[in-house]
Amino acid sequence: MKAVKTVRKASGKVVRAKILLFLTAILVSIVAAQPKLYTSLKLSFEVYENGLVKVNYIVVLKSNMTLITEVSLMGSPYIEDNTAYIFVLDEKGLPVVFNLSQNTISVETLGVNSLNITYFTYDLTSKEKAIWKFEVNSPINFTVILPENVTIVGLSAVPIKIDTVDHHVVVVMPSGKQYIEYIPSIPKSSAPKKSSEKTSQKPSTEKKENIFPENIVLFIVPALAAVLVLAVFLVKRRSSIVLTEEEEVIVNALKRYGGRAYQFEIARELPFPKTTLWKYVRKLEEKGVIRIEKRGVQNYLILLKKI
Repeated sequence: MKAVKTVRKASGKVVRAKILLFLTAILVSIVAAQPKLYTSLKLSFEVYENGLVKVNYIVVLKSNMTLITEVSLMGSPYIEDNTAYIFVLDEKGLPVVFNLSQNTISVETLGVNSLNITYFTYDLTSKEKAIWKFEVNSPINFTVILPENVTIVGLSAVPIKIDTVDHHVVVVMPSGKQYIEYIPSIPKSSAPKKSSEKTSQKPSTEKKENIFPENIVLFIVPALAAVLVLAVFLVKRRSSIVLTEEEEVIVNALKRYGGRAYQFEIARELPFPKTTLWKYVRKLEEKGVIRIEKRGVQNYLILLKKI
């Protein structure tokens, strides 16, 4: 009898374990099937010399009635002394309460329309010998600002746009898994200087110091190729107007209204505060992209050029 009871208890535990496993699988499938509660609007990366990356990620929520929204980040935020270097603001520029778990944040989004997320991470860069590599898997087109005075030696895809701003190469890449490889430029101080004194014609027995890195030849060919690619893109865009990401977002919003709209109309679907939006609108007028007409107390925006 004892043996029969033991068998029944064991079989009961097995049945309960199977039921629990089945319910867990159903719950996981339900969670996985849920659509994202936000749309990615803007993503940019600023890479520093030591490989640290500043990420700015703006998302628009599909509903402001959601209590908690989970947002996936590109790389885990850098943590030092139990402090995570990450900031989350709403569309009004006010801080939002959130919890961080590796590369995911759970944000309290009741009454919030958009999130502006800024953080720092080391997860997106790596270095092999003299070559640095920035790599990311992005849901949307994104912008990368590389460190000062670097040369691109490798790209995973043809960039959408390449520009140079204050000695920084700025690259706009398409969505998906992309990478950019680059090397620091050789400082001018390492170039040999001509001596003003006449040197002796006798051959020197001293070994000359090698002023260049040992493997510099390996980088010359790809560096020249990268320079050629940059030159082609710069020539193509010479006659075009260069817009910032924020300005492009405003132009695209204006296009959705047929190229003409009141400022308050496009403001409804943009994450910028009123004063910030006005600043970008004025910049677009200075560049000759739009015209601002005063109609009553409202600003009426007219798109002048196709960008």
